[in-house]
Amino acid sequence: MARLSDDDLERIIAEQMPGYTVVSRGDRVKPEAVPPETDGVAADIHELRERYLDEPAPDAAARGPELDPGAEADELIVTVGPTQAADAINPDTRKQVIVSASTGQIIGSQG
Repeated sequence: MARLSDDDLERIIAEQMPGYTVVSRGDRVKPEAVPPETDGVAADIHELRERYLDEPAPDAAARGPELDPGAEADELIVTVGPTQAADAINPDTRKQVIVSASTGQIIGSQG
């Protein structure tokens, strides 16, 4: 995966969303505020459905591909806010956009 720097994100947002800028890192969730991952392993949803609902588990092809939980995503969710001071006061004007790290394009946005 191509990792984007803060400067790259700023440039992408400035080019593709005029009037918006990336919200400063100080306003984002701090890593220590995120609860740590647990050691426990939960049963697969298909196993639970079979055990408790008597539903047959789908075959491997119907389940879809197995994802690597340790793999990094190619997309980044970035909070952006307006550059004009009058709009920056109102937090409701902030949006989240999804940026593809491999293409450098905004591929989705809120609102």
